Amino acid sequence: ARTKEAAKVTDEYVHENPWKAVGIAAGVGLVIGMLISRGR
Repeated sequence: ARTKEAAKVTDEYVHENPWKAVGIAAGVGLVIGMLISRGR
């Protein structure tokens, strides 16, 4: 139930701020990619 609630909140946020959400997702992906490549 907790994850469903979080998904709903996230979905509403994305609909209100689509470009901000895209920017956050891109930033998170970039950071994760850097951490993975550094760990190898």
